[in-house]
Amino acid sequence: LQGDWSSDVCSSDLIPAAEAAVAGSRGRVGVLATQRTVASGTFVTELAKLGCRDVVQRAAPLLAPLVEEGWESTDIARAACARYLADLRGCDTIILGCTHYPLLRGALEAATAARLLDPGPEVAARLAAWLARHPGFDDPGHGRVTVHCTGDVEAFRAHGPRFFGAPLADLRHVVEAASALARSEEHTSELQSPCNLVCRLLLEKK
Repeated sequence: LQGDWSSDVCSSDLIPAAEAAVAGSRGRVGVLATQRTVASGTFVTELAKLGCRDVVQRAAPLLAPLVEEGWESTDIARAACARYLADLRGCDTIILGCTHYPLLRGALEAATAARLLDPGPEVAARLAAWLARHPGFDDPGHGRVTVHCTGDVEAFRAHGPRFFGAPLADLRHVVEAASALARSEEHTSELQSPCNLVCRLLLEKK
């Protein structure tokens, strides 16, 4: 994101989440995330920078589609969460490495006694601190929220308010090519799977 929108303020959930996990953990940290996030090793890298090397990752590819179906409170969701978390036994802190997973908190808490760390509040606190250090950046009427989605735009428009708490007025489709994001009005079939439905929230000063 920083490479594609270098003039904007881009906040990643990785560093705040890693810092919060290390601050609250007394031992092993778990990472529950999508297959792509686990394969990237980004959380492991950030945790290692903070001196935490006892990290266990578990990819949970079924969880995001369950959330997108609205099945967070079903027996299926509880069974899936329990199955995935069984591989994270021994962790006292588990990072929820996907924006969908906090909606499954009830099912996740029923399957583990570990602390479940949602990066969202940590990112919000970091952004609030940044805005406090840069007065005038968030003056009323001088910004907007734009959501960039790599999946089915209309599907995300329907589900988005569950994540953001409000309708998504400015929602755009983007595709990724050669590790770069390109804005597009067309949907590509390989990106319309619920498993690949992600969004990027940008704060733009105008």
